[in-house]
Amino acid sequence: MLMTDERYHLLTLTGDCSVKSAQAVAAQLREALPGRKRIAVATRDVTGADLTTVQLLLAARASAEANGCTLAMAAPPPAPPRGFLQASGLSGPGGTDFWTSTIPAEETA
Repeated sequence: MLMTDERYHLLTLTGDCSVKSAQAVAAQLREALPGRKRIAVATRDVTGADLTTVQLLLAARASAEANGCTLAMAAPPPAPPRGFLQASGLSGPGGTDFWTSTIPAEETA
């Protein structure tokens, strides 16, 4: 069994996370970082994503790493963000990378 401090804090993004909601998504990411060592971002309920979404997640990941924290995707993204990532060349259809990694459910809190 994992100790509490070894689990990922689960941050669930929902709805439209495109440029229209950039400020709200950025605030969610900023609020999740302080005091946590491991964060898993769940995007299963995201209905809209664009380059802004990608930039926010990459910036949050860089900020987390600069502060000794790990930020990872909880699971591969659903169709809207996955389609954008593949179309832009940021993720392949079957590759394993930041966008398609999976955090086991028992490791999230």
